[in-house]
Amino acid sequence: MTNVNVSLYGQGLQRAFGDPIDHLYTNNASAPLQAKAGLRQLYKFGLYTHCAYVDQKHGICGNYTVAMKFQPYEALTSDMLSNYSQFTDAIIFNTTFRNDGYLGSSSKAAYYMLLLGTICTGFAIVTGFIKHTVTFFASTTFSILGSLFLLIGAAIWTVLVKKNGGDQRIRC
Repeated sequence: MTNVNVSLYGQGLQRAFGDPIDHLYTNNASAPLQAKAGLRQLYKFGLYTHCAYVDQKHGICGNYTVAMKFQPYEALTSDMLSNYSQFTDAIIFNTTFRNDGYLGSSSKAAYYMLLLGTICTGFAIVTGFIKHTVTFFASTTFSILGSLFLLIGAAIWTVLVKKNGGDQRIRC
């Protein structure tokens, strides 16, 4: 659904503090996520999981979870060593990107709207094959409900991505 590119974050910290930034990133593509093993260059977030990549091809994905909460700030800071996450807390504050409660509950609501929309669409397809007045009415009703749920879910995700700057780079 969205990407967060933090490949220049270390350079920004180095310029801001004037000191070398060591051990912020990891080069180990198979290092576990959210274990303070080091930041990756690129994070990709979807409906069921998030993945982190040390380069364009090598990375690892977290556990697949139904109704996963979209919490990019937590994903990033839980990969950093404690001293860098404290710096990041001081730099990034009072933004939607950091508001994990809002993002988590909204993304969960969007997931369930998309799920209901998909289920209604499936029912519309199944009932649409049976040629009867009642099933035609049921198919039409499921189509309308499915479209409405999918529209609401897509709108919520669009707002979440837009409020977080879309595909973005974290800069100092």
